[in-house]
Amino acid sequence: MAVEIRSSAFQTAQRRFDAAADVIGLSEDARQGLREVKRELTVHFPVRMDDGSVHVFTGWRVQHNISRGPAKGGIRYHPDVNLDLVKALAMLMTWKCAAVGIPYGGSKGAVAVDPHRLSSNELEHLTRRYATEISILIGPEKDIPAPDMGTSPQIMAWIMDTVSMHQGHSVTASVTGKPVDVGGSEGRVEAPGRGATYLTLEALKYLHIDEETPTVAVQGYGQVGRSATRLLTEAGLRVVAVSDSKGGIYNPKGLDLAALEEHRQVRGGVSGFKKADAVTNAELLELPVTVLVPAAVQDQITEHNAGRIRARLITEGANAAVTPEADPILHERGIFVVPDILANSGGVIVSYFEWVQDLQAFFWEEEEINTKLHHVITRAFYEILHTSVNKRVDMRAAAYALAVQRVANRVLVTGVSNPLGAEVARRLAPQVPLLFGCDVADPVSAIEAMDFVHADTRLSVIGKLIRQLHIDTVVHLAVMVDAAHGERSVHETDVIGTMNVLVGCAAPSSPVRRLVVKSSQAIYGAAPTDPSFFSEEMINWDKAASGLTRDLLEMEQLVSEFALRTELCGVTVLRLGSRVSDDTSLARYLSLPVVPTFAGFDPRLQLLHEDDAADVIVRATVGDHAGAFNVAGDGVVLLSQAIDIMGGRPAPILPPYGRWFSRLGLRMFAGLDLPAHLADIIAFGSVMDCSRLAAEFGWRPVYGSRATMDALARGKQAELIEAPSPPQEYELQVYLQQRRRRERQLSN
Repeated sequence: MAVEIRSSAFQTAQRRFDAAADVIGLSEDARQGLREVKRELTVHFPVRMDDGSVHVFTGWRVQHNISRGPAKGGIRYHPDVNLDLVKALAMLMTWKCAAVGIPYGGSKGAVAVDPHRLSSNELEHLTRRYATEISILIGPEKDIPAPDMGTSPQIMAWIMDTVSMHQGHSVTASVTGKPVDVGGSEGRVEAPGRGATYLTLEALKYLHIDEETPTVAVQGYGQVGRSATRLLTEAGLRVVAVSDSKGGIYNPKGLDLAALEEHRQVRGGVSGFKKADAVTNAELLELPVTVLVPAAVQDQITEHNAGRIRARLITEGANAAVTPEADPILHERGIFVVPDILANSGGVIVSYFEWVQDLQAFFWEEEEINTKLHHVITRAFYEILHTSVNKRVDMRAAAYALAVQRVANRVLVTGVSNPLGAEVARRLAPQVPLLFGCDVADPVSAIEAMDFVHADTRLSVIGKLIRQLHIDTVVHLAVMVDAAHGERSVHETDVIGTMNVLVGCAAPSSPVRRLVVKSSQAIYGAAPTDPSFFSEEMINWDKAASGLTRDLLEMEQLVSEFALRTELCGVTVLRLGSRVSDDTSLARYLSLPVVPTFAGFDPRLQLLHEDDAADVIVRATVGDHAGAFNVAGDGVVLLSQAIDIMGGRPAPILPPYGRWFSRLGLRMFAGLDLPAHLADIIAFGSVMDCSRLAAEFGWRPVYGSRATMDALARGKQAELIEAPSPPQEYELQVYLQQRRRRERQLSN
């Protein structure tokens, strides 16, 4: 008879990773490091018991990956825990933190013990000794523990106190999940259940479930299950069944939660509740409900019962409650699953908030924490949903794919010597594990997490950088320089540099799988005869405009051809609208005390705030959005209005035609050598259609055109983008790069 051999927990975790790596086309070299844990520490330590005897316990602390930041993971006290399970949970924490976009790696700790069989005194002695043994790994900048199964806020307080004793001062940020009185955060206890509730409501909204009152069954009536039950009821859903380890109850008309809580306090469980019928845990999973929340233990929905699940939505509150074999069955039956990697991430998100509050010694109100939790977790839900739809995979595969992509990312940003490039690099630094910057000029600001390469975009240079650094994502912030048409050096800056980047990304040995290109095609050379709204598809119409406009068109055509020929590399083109930061020619023009305008013609300006420009580039880099996207603020500002906002005076002296004549008139009147492309903008104002941006990114620029103009007038733009720094910045970048390399060598 054949013997069925079940995969170990860590083998199952590796299978999940392999499937995600296949979805994103991760290279074999990148897979090798992520399939294994980085560190595993096993400790055996004695504890004197209350009866005077000494018992030796075994514990572990495992770190899977720390490329995105310090490790984060709970500590579990359970008699059946082992190293294999701890490794699996550490890997899961890496993906969980990456999926929701918080700057942590993954870790896990455990002690093989039944905490219910220990007295409070014995539990404290065990905890303090275990904390001492693993203190070589943990700390606020290295690895931050949190509660898990069998541990509590009190245990976290003992660990924090032990670490603080060794340091000689209070280190509140060394653990999270502590009591509020000793540096814990409001809202931490209910965070897992609250996060699951937010996700359930968003999933119901997405699924367009039209039932008057959706019904819910919750398996597992611990802290997570009780919180989710109460919050879902408050949100208007009807909880009809709950269960714990001893059994469950079911009432199709809904449960009286207040009476149930009184019953649980008296009886120690939900079984025997008189206002409901008794059901087993297995029967609860198959009830005819809208939402099923398995929040108990792992391996509850398997290939054996997945075909009998009648819920339309499963919010997987417990780790691995759905087995890998059950996933395809549920997917084929059209059952929407919010996977554990996302569904129970509320705890780690608020743990992150607690860590931040401890580091700053500034604490937030619970309402603010809940608002921030809602923002982070719903943003993660829609990012994963977008990946699921685009890649045609289920939500679990999408969550893992997005998480693995973020952990594996090695990003190269060109053009970091200008303020926008520097701001993009600064925002990317905490979101990607390895960030490289490339430019011919010194960076305008030193970013500790970025390795700066002093180089141009010659093919021999960029190709070598991509191959030797194993770059998988390139962000090309092409710096467009305006001058007389046909000037060779300008054409090389505008077009040939971009061509070299594309060739470097397309080489047979290139590891690049994502390319983000900043363009400005949609806003230049828009004549009054052109359509009022420029859509993403409009890249091939003929425009007789400035040399820069023609270069932009040529550059975008090159990128479009590259996207068609290179199927393995996703390409995003961002056509940024008219930017008016202090370093742009448009801002300098509008800042003149007397501004030349056009006689009888008032051009329309659709403006883009620099903060929104940086935001959309970062979103495109860490997301999965292929295609061309117009990016500009809502609404338009007439040129006359813009001049008035800036406090200038218009002088209508220029005819609404003749770029060369207009530039000559400006030079004579104001002493301003107006770039030809700026003459295009102010002569032929246009409106950009950003509907695809809103649909794909689920985001629109925060600033409208009028708000952008107001911000420039108030001088707010300069605060958002770091100002250029002294020439010594390059030397500082070299020092920071050397220090980072030393830290990597030590950590390896």
